[in-house]
Amino acid sequence: MSEHQSDITVPKGRRPPAKKPRISARMRRAVDALISGEAPTQKAAAELAGLSREHFNREMQKPHLRALVIQRTGEMFSTLLPKAFQALVQVLGGDNRAAQLQGALTVLRQFGIVSQDTAAVSVSLNAPGYVIDLSGCGGDGSRARVIDGELVQPADDQRQDGGDGGDE
Repeated sequence: MSEHQSDITVPKGRRPPAKKPRISARMRRAVDALISGEAPTQKAAAELAGLSREHFNREMQKPHLRALVIQRTGEMFSTLLPKAFQALVQVLGGDNRAAQLQGALTVLRQFGIVSQDTAAVSVSLNAPGYVIDLSGCGGDGSRARVIDGELVQPADDQRQDGGDGGDE
């Protein structure tokens, strides 16, 4: 081997691992200002950090900067979670019925009981009984159906005038 060749040889076709892209302190400052709301726009964030708008916008398109934005956003959401939970508890305990319903749906969606697409409720209790499908149901319950049981249809007079369920 000659004096100028290195002792480390890399097999053909293989490259040494790429260096991790560096994010400058100014760029971190601009990203933090944008995410925290201190700067309402990318232009304002760039100016606050002493960067040009063009440079900041160009850098924000790069994968390592996008990863930083995702990381910082996740950190922010994790600090807001306890506040959101307390707000939900207050809504559920309040007097506003519409807000209570939305709060309850939020909890039910989080646990997968209600899907994001529909307001249909699906509850599994691991006990004998019936499953009642309320999807597509009007306020009167006339289109409700029972699954794995007998379908119970309200009497005609109950459907029309909202009767009290008395015998015919």
